[in-house]
Parts: sequence; C-alpha cells; structure tokens
Amino acid sequence: MEEVSKILSPKLDVVFKELFSKKGNEDLLEDFLSSILDKKVKCKEVVKEARIGQSMSDEKYGTIDLKVSLEEGEEVDIEMQLSNKHDTINRSIKYSSDLTSSGLKIGHPYSEMTQKIVIFILDFELFKDYPQCIHESYLCLKEHKEKELSNLQKYYYIELPKIKEVTAESLRRLKYWMAFLNQEKELIEMDNNDEIIMKAQRELEYLSGDEELRRLAELRQRAIRDEIAIKRIAAEEGLKEGLEKGMEKGIKKGMKKGIYSVAKKMLSEKVDIDTIIKFTGLSKEEIKSIK
Repeated sequence: MEEVSKILSPKLDVVFKELFSKKGNEDLLEDFLSSILDKKVKCKEVVKEARIGQSMSDEKYGTIDLKVSLEEGEEVDIEMQLSNKHDTINRSIKYSSDLTSSGLKIGHPYSEMTQKIVIFILDFELFKDYPQCIHESYLCLKEHKEKELSNLQKYYYIELPKIKEVTAESLRRLKYWMAFLNQEKELIEMDNNDEIIMKAQRELEYLSGDEELRRLAELRQRAIRDEIAIKRIAAEEGLKEGLEKGMEKGIKKGMKKGIYSVAKKMLSEKVDIDTIIKFTGLSKEEIKSIK
C-alpha cells in the first residue's frame, strides 16, 4: 500500500466527509458554511453520502458528499472535486435538480419548495478568466437583471488554487478555511487564537491516526492518480484513431480498462466489494467477474 503523509489531506473526499460530519464538529461545519454563504447558519441535520435520484455510472451511484439541512429550511449539498472532469457545471445543476425534486412530496403544493444550495469545492480553476475565488450564481430576469427570478436554486464554486487572490476583508473567514483545506500552515498559524480553525486542525490530526480512514485515503489517492493516468492514456489512444468518433471510442475503452485495473488492485488488497463499487462505479456483477 502506498504511503500518504502523516497528516491526511482534508481535500480528499473521504477525509472531508469524516471531518465535517463527525458528531461534535457541528461548529466547524456551521462556521465553514457561514464563510461561504455570508450569513450565520445553524445545522439541523448532516448526512454523509446521501442518495439523490439516479445518476451516471461515474457519479458514485447518485450519492453526494455531504447533505446538510439548515434550521432556516435550506438544503445544502457540499461536493469536493480534486480533478477537472469538465462537467462541473452540468453536475451541479443535476444535483440541485435532484435535491429540488426529491424535496417536494407527492400532492404537496409548489409553494412548499425550499431553497437548495450546491457548493463545489474545487482543487482546480474552473473560471480561468476571473480572479475571484468564490462564484455565486442565481437566476434573474433578462430585461431586469436586478430582479431575481427565483432563489430556490443557488450554486457556489470555491476555487482553492486562487487563495492568493483573496484580499477582500469580507472573505477573510473563507480564506482561513481555504488555507486549512490546502494545509498552508503559514496562513493557518497567522492567528493562533482562532479557536475554530485550531479545532479543525486538531480534529484532522486525530482522524489521521485512524487506520481505516488512512487506508481509504490511500485508496482514494491511488484512484485519483490512476484516473489521471487513464485519461492521458485514453486520450493518446483516441488520438491515434484520428477522428472524433475514434477519440470517443478510445477514451471509453481506455477508461474502462483502467477502472478494471483499479478494481483488481483493490481486490488484491482485500477491500470489500461495497467500497470498490463506491470508488470505481462498477456493478457488483462486474466486480465478481473480475474476482
């Protein structure tokens, strides 16, 4: 098994979910969300890996990283995305739509619909032409842009690589959280009196000693590296075909081959089938056939 650093990266989804969903860490999650939504929030319920609707095969069987119900009635989906899959916008719209449709009970009026907020934390630059690190989107009327059409669906995108561009005082709190996720110790230690950030760091160090979480983190890191390698090899295979159809075929073929390779490695490490399903998107039948 490959080594990972002594302190696990909170950007790994398995670590992020464990840290912010752990009982007793509600204050961490509330402070983190408040820094993004620019208002004080109170969490009513936190669900790790909540199921929403039916999803594509590469979307972890329709699960979202963290689903948070706020006391004011809003539902928040928090997603951690380390690599650019070039579908972030579409993915966020789908997640928001799934949350919206699943939240309205049959026979109930549309007036009972509550606000759904999707937050994507990105370890890459999605909006390269814009220097700000946080992007909020909402629907407005075409002819009257100051008039919001609806606030039922909102999207936030946090680009972690842009932390150096954060200078506004209003984003100071978010900058501390970005520094924590990036594990930029100089910024984290700028204010040792910050009890919340210091608690988050202590909790991360404590969780880093959990053998099962370290094993999952190692598998996750390996899967990410394999995914990057798969895409590169698949693109090369596709390019050899010369045509757009050939590219698509080559990518699909290369991706499938790489995913099977990852599953084989996980089987050899005695990883249980449910965990393999979660990380590869393969069906139980496909994994049994590999086994």
